[in-house]
Amino acid sequence: MERIKEEQSKLQIIGDCQGEINLTVSIGVSSLIASGKAFDILFSRADKALYQAKNTGRNTACYL
Repeated sequence: MERIKEEQSKLQIIGDCQGEINLTVSIGVSSLIASGKAFDILFSRADKALYQAKNTGRNTACYL
C-alpha cells in the first residue's frame, strides 16, 4: 500500500488550471481470511476500511 501511495504522489496534473493540484489516495483493504468466504462480507469490510481511511485524515490506508 505504501508503494501505491508513493507512486501516486509523483503524479503530475497537466492542464489549463494554474497553481498546484495535490492528489491524495485513501485505500481500504480486507483479507479473505479475516472476513470469511463470502464476497459480500469481503467487499463490505473493504468499504468500511476505505471510509475509515478517509475519516482518519485521508491519504492513508486502513486494513480490516
